[in-house]
Amino acid sequence: MQNFTDRVQSAVLDGENQGPYSGFDGGAGPEKPEYAVLDPKSARKEAVKDMKRELIMDAAIKVISREGYTNARLEDIAEEAGFSKASLYQYFPDKEALIIHIIIREQRDACTRFTEIVERGLPFLDSIREFAATFEGSFFNNAKAFSPFGRTQPSLTMLSNFVVSMTKHEDLFNETVMWRQRMSNVLMSLVARARADGVLTIPVDDQTVCLYIGSFFQAMMMDTLHTCHADGEKKVDINEATDKLFIFFQPWINEKDRRRG
Repeated sequence: MQNFTDRVQSAVLDGENQGPYSGFDGGAGPEKPEYAVLDPKSARKEAVKDMKRELIMDAAIKVISREGYTNARLEDIAEEAGFSKASLYQYFPDKEALIIHIIIREQRDACTRFTEIVERGLPFLDSIREFAATFEGSFFNNAKAFSPFGRTQPSLTMLSNFVVSMTKHEDLFNETVMWRQRMSNVLMSLVARARADGVLTIPVDDQTVCLYIGSFFQAMMMDTLHTCHADGEKKVDINEATDKLFIFFQPWINEKDRRRG
C-alpha cells in the first residue's frame, strides 16, 4: 500500500487510479457551505470569513502571476488583499495551503458548471466542447499563477517540491481528490446518457471513455501552461482542440449527433 507521500505524487503527477479524473469515491455535484445550517448570526460571520478568503485567494493569484510562485511572499499577498500578514494567517497557515485552496475553488466551480452543462441536455459532442471550454477558460484565468509549474525542467522540479509540500495538508489534498472524482462522476453521467440514447456506440466501457476525455483535458491544461509561459496572451483554440478529440469518437457517434457536434 502506498504511503501518503507516494499517493500525493501519484495523484498529482501521473493521475490516481489510471487517470486524471479518477480517485476516491465521492458523490456528484457541489456541496452547500457548512454555514447554511447555522443560526443567522453565525452564518453571517462564516459568510464574511469566506469573502475574506476569496479576497486573499484573488490577491495570491495576482501576486504569484506578477512575482512567480517562489518569489511571492505572504506579506505581499496580504498587502495586495488589504490585510496584515498576521490576519492572513487566520485563514491560511502557509503559501502551500493557500494554493491548494485556490485549486479546490477552481475544481468546485468547474464541477458546478459541468453539472449545469449536463442538465441543459445538449448533444454529446456539444457537451464535451462546452466541458472543454469551461475547463480551459477557468484554468487560463489562473494560468499565469501556475505557469511556473509548466514543462521545463526547473518547472518540473518546482512542481515536485510543491507536491512533497502537500503532505503537510492531507485533508486539503483529499479534498482535491474528492472534487476530481465528482467531476469524473458528472462526465460519467454524460457518457452513460449518450450510450443509453444510442448516440455513443464505442465498444469500451464508460470509465475508459471518461479516462480518455480526462487525459485530453489534462493535455489541454499542460498546453495552456506552456503557451502562457511563452506568451501570456495566447489561449488554446477550443474548437481546434476538441475537433482533434472528436476524430477519435466519430466512428461511434450516430449521424444526428455528429452533425450537431
